Amino acid sequence: MENTWHAMADSAESLLPQARDMGATGLILEWRPGAGPLTGKWHNTFHSHCLYDWDPRFAKRGEERDAALRSQAALEMLCKQAHAQGLSTYMMGSELNLTQEMADAMPELKDPDGPELYILAGRRFEEIFAACPHLTGILLYLDEGDIVIQELPGDRPPAERIRLLLESAIQVCEKFGRKLIVTTFALMPHQAKAITDALKSVPPSPSVFVHNYACPGDWGRIALTNPAVGNCGPHPEFVAFDYCGEIWGQSVVPFVQARLIAERVAYARERGAQIAGLTGYVTWADLDEGAVYAGSAIGSVNEVNLHVARRIAETGRLEPETFRPGVGGSHLWRGYGGRVDPNPVAPAGFAPGGVAASRVLGNGVAEEPSPEPALVRV
Repeated sequence: MENTWHAMADSAESLLPQARDMGATGLILEWRPGAGPLTGKWHNTFHSHCLYDWDPRFAKRGEERDAALRSQAALEMLCKQAHAQGLSTYMMGSELNLTQEMADAMPELKDPDGPELYILAGRRFEEIFAACPHLTGILLYLDEGDIVIQELPGDRPPAERIRLLLESAIQVCEKFGRKLIVTTFALMPHQAKAITDALKSVPPSPSVFVHNYACPGDWGRIALTNPAVGNCGPHPEFVAFDYCGEIWGQSVVPFVQARLIAERVAYARERGAQIAGLTGYVTWADLDEGAVYAGSAIGSVNEVNLHVARRIAETGRLEPETFRPGVGGSHLWRGYGGRVDPNPVAPAGFAPGGVAASRVLGNGVAEEPSPEPALVRV
């Protein structure tokens, strides 16, 4: 199985040696606000990397064009460095993303019953792939963009709109030999259902994968577990986690997820998912303008989660030995100056809702009772 890390694009270069040494197979790059060429609003990523020379109505000029060229060059350089270390790279962004100027110049871009918005998405991917030959593919969000395609007024059913958007992107990916990973994340049940219905109607392709979050916090509005897992048609799936604990306390509160990761992978298998790999957030930053917060699993107790994921990806099973000194991550225990228990209730001893921080850091946080450690075959 693949073992892919989510990382902030502007700090990903520093992660490359660690990613290789810790068994990662690829990086999913997310943008955050900032002044550098690898920063920006994450949902605006595709637009910020396009020049639009193929349409004079949208073609960028002056500083805006220079910024897009710098972004393209920085992304390609990062992807080339990752490629040299054997790591794949995926650019994360959302559709639909339209500036007000684009919508004013071409109102039909907001018409889901016409062809223009689907053509635009495909042309953007085509330009990005041409500018970044070492980019492996795209991780596509269908929510959290400027416009949620399902909510646009029109007669075409939501699932059909998504299918047409995906087909436009897939055609480009197949042309360039790249990959499209479609995340099923959505904020409302009807939106999530439209995404899975659309995926079921898309024929299988070597270019198409699905990204299913397995973090309870990402599905609290809809269900305890992601209803899209094993329910996305004929496409291989990535089971996605929050290794750095962003939604469990902004990476500050220790959250060792050994049992949760094993249970969610086993759950995906039980539902018939074709698991292509595991993925999860290794670094995180607050995406609001002006925010300075950032966190990382590496160097914290949450680094344990990276070793758990690696073990599952490499062997298909969760082994207690993963956490013991001398095996996969002993440097983590040494880094905490002996404060870390060398056998911290691994691997099944961390309930999905509990943090074994008291045993790991001695900070007085109570841990939940744990069953005997057990191998989990997945």
